[in-house]
Amino acid sequence: MQRRTFEGFLRGVAAACRGLLRGGSAAAERQKKKGDVMRVQGRHEDAVRCYEKAIRIRPHYADAHNNLGAVLGALGHKARAMECFRAALVCEPGLAEAHINLGNALQEQGQLDAALAAYGEALRVEPDHALAYNNLAALYQDLGRIEEARECDERVLRIRPNDGTRIKRAIRMPVVTKSRQDIARIRDDLHSELTELLEAGVRLEDPLAEVGQTTFLLPYHGLNDKNLHCLLATLYARACPALNYVAPHCSAPRPAGARRRVGFLSRYFFNHSVGTWFSRLIDRLAADGAIEAVVITVGYENAANLRATFPSLRAHLAIPFHLDRAREEISALELDVLVYADIGMDPLGYFLAFSRLAPVQCAMLGHPVTSGIPNVDYFISSALFEPEDADAHYSEALVRLDALPAYIARPALPAEPKDRAAFGLPEHRRIYACPTMLQKLHPDFDCAIAQILRRDPDGEVVLFQDSRFPHWHRMVLDRFAVTIPDVLDRVRFLPWLSSGDLMSVLLTADVALDTFHFGAATTTFLILATGTPIVTLPAEFARGRASLGCYRRIGVMDCIASSAEEYSDLAVRIATDRSVRDSIKARILEGSGALYDDPQLVAEMTRVLSTLEPRQPRRTSSSSA
Repeated sequence: MQRRTFEGFLRGVAAACRGLLRGGSAAAERQKKKGDVMRVQGRHEDAVRCYEKAIRIRPHYADAHNNLGAVLGALGHKARAMECFRAALVCEPGLAEAHINLGNALQEQGQLDAALAAYGEALRVEPDHALAYNNLAALYQDLGRIEEARECDERVLRIRPNDGTRIKRAIRMPVVTKSRQDIARIRDDLHSELTELLEAGVRLEDPLAEVGQTTFLLPYHGLNDKNLHCLLATLYARACPALNYVAPHCSAPRPAGARRRVGFLSRYFFNHSVGTWFSRLIDRLAADGAIEAVVITVGYENAANLRATFPSLRAHLAIPFHLDRAREEISALELDVLVYADIGMDPLGYFLAFSRLAPVQCAMLGHPVTSGIPNVDYFISSALFEPEDADAHYSEALVRLDALPAYIARPALPAEPKDRAAFGLPEHRRIYACPTMLQKLHPDFDCAIAQILRRDPDGEVVLFQDSRFPHWHRMVLDRFAVTIPDVLDRVRFLPWLSSGDLMSVLLTADVALDTFHFGAATTTFLILATGTPIVTLPAEFARGRASLGCYRRIGVMDCIASSAEEYSDLAVRIATDRSVRDSIKARILEGSGALYDDPQLVAEMTRVLSTLEPRQPRRTSSSSA
């Protein structure tokens, strides 16, 4: 009897424990689902708290760890996010979504081989996981393996046919092109595929989620992108009419004489060349007070970093990486003018520009190419950069400032510059430094490198690996092995350097080389601060004329070539004739003060932003045309 009573007691305890476990599991699941809702609503901090509660209740809850990592990543806590993904995989090694998220995080950190392995593991677990193939395609594109990227697109389309992937497949293009003929083929294929998609009547619900990339690499081809960008914009506007949203306040009259509220939008105001050009300008405009400046950043930014970058700013909006919510939050600002610093670099900024979120909308030179988007009214550039026929390059109305379009502080020279030996550079050779991103190395530039090195047997051209994708230079070397094999042994790649080390290299260089078609911009301001001459061949478009603009500003015209042949001649003459080089350097240093912190730009931008008038007919109500 006692035994039966004791066994019954144990069964009761076991049943009670199972009930507690079920209750705990249910409570954890409720917190996780609540966090999912918060995440969709963009309430990321609240979502974090929900997921953390779920994990405290159920420590081995893989989905909660995984979703917590996703939200932490959105908040900018990259290291913690990766820890969460790894924790999810400890709890559940077969969770494909956690492998994918880990791959995304590794790819963002530049750990590309590890990212490949993570996506591969996701596909081992779930061989038909469309998202894994989708993200693997993006990684292959970063690796320059375009055919493999398109094969992944095809796998996605077989698993889950969708128009977003069809568009992605069409707009993929290599970072490093092989030849002019290669560029022509890429562009012809792009035009044909976009036209076919337009005629097929493709449909998108959320272009940011379904496509999520831009034609960022197109301007590096050195050709007029207006027609292609207008064609792409037409495709998106028809595929997703909701893109053409009009904010309600855009149809309401503003009080006469009222100070204008101007929004400046970019993902790249911090630790990026876009920020170098524009962040200090925006802060000056905010400090002067003639306009009410609002900085709109994509994602979350450290408050201390925000204050350090914009000490005079009074208004800031951090928009989520979500098209509808970002559009609503910007609309609520009731801006008079919205300035996009770099349309075409970040997909969220690109797709937002289709909407009418302010009566006046402008683009700037952060990405120096026309958007092709009808609701972008003006493109603010500089007469110092633009050729006479530049209006034909833009779908927007071109505004030519008299000032340089960048408000940059004079770069500080290193207190103790390093010598050539610190970078493994030979003392006995002449150094032609070309500190550029590798996508700017157009195939036409190969011949210039070859001509310089053939004319100067003691010369060496120094290029730099990409900061995020150090393997890209191998693709460039593969092209050089075909186009300029006889001088390849005197082309050297250095790792991407810190600003101080780059200045040291520039100080020791005999001459700097500007690239063809898409030239140096921020780097030109660094180079001229050292006095080192940069030889340039002005291009047809503004993106290849920044060095010309700087030279025009300081009145030094000795380094401007009119042909590729003259470019090589100039570079060799300046490098080999010390007296010529010293004369040019002295005049650059004498005039270079005019390049930095130019108050004329602040005054002109104040006038332009205070007086530009709407170009588009105003809608009578909020709509999705």
